[in-house]
Amino acid sequence: MTKKQPNGAREANTPAKLEMLDKSIQWLEMRRQGMTYTAIGAMYGCTKQNVWAVINRRVMQIEFEAVDAYREYELELLGLVQESIIDKATDGDLPAIDRLLRISERRARLLGLDRPQAFALIASGSDAVQVEPMETYKAALQSLTGGDDETTDITITAPAD
Repeated sequence: MTKKQPNGAREANTPAKLEMLDKSIQWLEMRRQGMTYTAIGAMYGCTKQNVWAVINRRVMQIEFEAVDAYREYELELLGLVQESIIDKATDGDLPAIDRLLRISERRARLLGLDRPQAFALIASGSDAVQVEPMETYKAALQSLTGGDDETTDITITAPAD
């Protein structure tokens, strides 16, 4: 995954990232053709777990891209509807004001503005449990791993041929 810079822009694709993208696309196509994770791994000199992880990340990326595209479409549609009623709402038309508020609520949900904050429970040797915002926990974990997103991902399912 690409990391966001402080201004929100994504880092440029490096040759290594592009090579991994090419590999993930090739492996995904091999898997679609019926090859096992073990067979793909044998061709490239890696484990079936590595192949599964690379393919799984690519599939997740494709799903996220599709969701992002749909979200952008919905936001554009909400913007058009909002533009069509803004004059009525500013003139005091109560149904238009209500509709404008509902559009605003929907936009906030699409953008995740109303999403509850995730927390990490961190247990130590004592009975005390520390509760930290998930972003704080991820940042601390990334600082320990050198900021590599790949090492901070947690996968709970295992590959099966």
